Amino acid sequence: MSRMSSNATATAAFAIPDPKLPPPDRLTPEQAQIWCEVTERLPAGQFAGDNKALLEAYTGHVVLARRLTAEIEALRSQSLRAAKNRAVVAQLARLRAVETRAAAALAVKLGLCLAARYDRGEQARNRREAEPTGTRPWESWREDAERADSLRSGQQ
Repeated sequence: MSRMSSNATATAAFAIPDPKLPPPDRLTPEQAQIWCEVTERLPAGQFAGDNKALLEAYTGHVVLARRLTAEIEALRSQSLRAAKNRAVVAQLARLRAVETRAAAALAVKLGLCLAARYDRGEQARNRREAEPTGTRPWESWREDAERADSLRSGQQ
């Protein structure tokens, strides 16, 4: 029986891929597809505990928003001159906006979008560190002008 070093054992443990979280049985096929798309591109540990329920809600909002979009597009191909059609499209658009906002909020909470990883404090620190140090040209012009005047008056 050969003995593996601790480094080899640690490396072997990382080489085994994490099993992805399967979609719950209660999801529709469309929701299950979204679930798989999301979980396949992210680490398995990201969806532990309460995140599973949030991900389930997220898939429902995305599917409903897509269905509302399809309904709106179908009605737009018809004439919108009738007041009834305009009212229906407006109501569907409002519902889609609600579903889209809910899906976006859940996407941020789940860490699915860039907004979730945006830290204003870190961005401000990075901006301050990138700024050049020393006197800025618009702050030092008066000192430069006084120095030039003193040099001219000294030469005369």
